[in-house]
Amino acid sequence: MTTPTIAHIRDAAQRLADAHRLSVARATALEHALSEAAAPIYTAHRPGIDAAAAHEAECHAELQALIDGAPQLFARPRSILIDGVKCGYRKAEDGIDYDDEAAVIKRIKALLPDQADLLVRTQEAINVEAVAQLDSAIRRQIGIRSVSGADASFISFTDTDVEKLVKAILADAAKRQGEDEKPSKSKGKRKGVAA
Repeated sequence: MTTPTIAHIRDAAQRLADAHRLSVARATALEHALSEAAAPIYTAHRPGIDAAAAHEAECHAELQALIDGAPQLFARPRSILIDGVKCGYRKAEDGIDYDDEAAVIKRIKALLPDQADLLVRTQEAINVEAVAQLDSAIRRQIGIRSVSGADASFISFTDTDVEKLVKAILADAAKRQGEDEKPSKSKGKRKGVAA
């Protein structure tokens, strides 16, 4: 084999660029052909999917109202499973709370100067995820309280691969239905919750 020259390398790089361009063009053509082939099928099923999504949303709201209206029924067991639908109550994730963010930041800088860059964001806000990792005694010293997660009702499905696909399709249908609705306004003071 001969010693490669820059010309050989340039030629090989150009061949690779041409081959890559051809691969991308063929993959794009495939995606376009699949899209065109699927469009009539999608169009034929879309009204039924939208109707099914609306009906599922109504059934979900009805079940949610029943669960929220009777938390006492979920003392033991905390949840039930009916034909793949799991519902009931579960403990929400624990969070942290504080009254005066500026005071907590000041304490972090005084008591934990080596961790201040990690625990305090540059715009002088508490990094809730990082602070949540601190020992509870240290959190108390800097003025952070642990907040136990409250019970929250839930509804979920045990998902098979087909159900995951259906969920994605129904989410898309629900999103399209929601495009006509106005977004809700956020309100109140935002509290951080640890992940």
